[in-house]
Amino acid sequence: MKELGWVEMKREEQESRPDRKVYSITEQGYTALRSWQAQPADVFQICDELLLKVLFGNFASPNDLARNLRASITEHAMRLLAYRQNALSMSMQGAFRHDNKRPNPYTTMSQENPYPNLIARFAVAFEQTYLQWLYEALEMVESPEGQGSEGDE
Repeated sequence: MKELGWVEMKREEQESRPDRKVYSITEQGYTALRSWQAQPADVFQICDELLLKVLFGNFASPNDLARNLRASITEHAMRLLAYRQNALSMSMQGAFRHDNKRPNPYTTMSQENPYPNLIARFAVAFEQTYLQWLYEALEMVESPEGQGSEGDE
């Protein structure tokens, strides 16, 4: 984006850490962002290898499929925890803080910005829904009816 002239970068010297690169959007960048925002969004697509493995579950060992589902449960439970923690740390008053403790550069302290909170709520809801499905899938795979695939061990 810097090469396109959409952002400018300046270095901030820090005493105990390497210099920090601070980016700011240019007028040309705002123009490009507004143009992009005016375009309709592409269709939402989920690209998830686990879904493909479940789709072809008849060719898998139920043990392998269950192990993959359990691993995914662990991963998505950790994501859900992280998303919930991020959502709790957000403020509707533009004081969203990143790990480096800098405020959200896209708002002023007096300006309300509900959009990061909307995305955080989506991330939490998505992970909750996915985890619910994972537990249902695991229950089905581990049930006697779900054990009839070709690759049984």
